[in-house]
Amino acid sequence: MGYYTIVPVPTESPQYEFWFPHLDTLVRVEETDGGVTVRATRDSFNDQRKLAFIRELAAEGFISDEYCWFSMAAQGSFGRGVRWVVDHSWLELNVRHMEQTQRVVLGFLLPATLAWLFLLCWIVPGPTHKPLPSEQHPRLTSFPYR
Repeated sequence: MGYYTIVPVPTESPQYEFWFPHLDTLVRVEETDGGVTVRATRDSFNDQRKLAFIRELAAEGFISDEYCWFSMAAQGSFGRGVRWVVDHSWLELNVRHMEQTQRVVLGFLLPATLAWLFLLCWIVPGPTHKPLPSEQHPRLTSFPYR
């Protein structure tokens, strides 16, 4: 079928999430008493791929075995309780991933800012101090050939 990642979701009814990176699509499969609902974030599956995906889910044991011999009744429609929905409202931000991202960004920004300040001070020096004549060495100020 292709490369995908499976993420089990702890809920009352069995739900599984599949990530298809080559299609940039996240799919959630929910099985209830009334049938199977497949929620995809994009409409990147054609009918043949949808059919193959449902059969593979049944063969792998994610959904009931009765869907292993599943076929489309009519063009574009799925019978026997399979519903394919393009919907991204079920997506949530993962708090653990957000915290990890913040640590990485802060771990990068702090050293980068310090390096930037160091380079700025090194490249653009401040005003130089020129001593006033009274601050010069007394021996040099009394030099006779001045």
